[in-house]
Amino acid sequence: MLPRLMAGWMETYLQILKDKLLNILQYHGFNPPNVIFQQDNDPKHTCKKVKEWLGEQEFRTMVLRCAHVGPTDQTDQIFDPRLGRSIG
Repeated sequence: MLPRLMAGWMETYLQILKDKLLNILQYHGFNPPNVIFQQDNDPKHTCKKVKEWLGEQEFRTMVLRCAHVGPTDQTDQIFDPRLGRSIG
């Protein structure tokens, strides 16, 4: 039951990104290549489909190692899909 439930959460999360994120960025005048999208290491945030979609939109991503740390605390490096490697 849990894997099917998790798959549902992942699909819902991806659909929210597709339906809302790009529209919000466009409204505020931002383009995905100029945005660092930060999320924690929750499975729905790090699943293959979400990573692929964010890469297709040319987002740079930053994943926190722990959900309880803030953005100024210890983080993983930023991945830039245009370069195909981590930066920073």
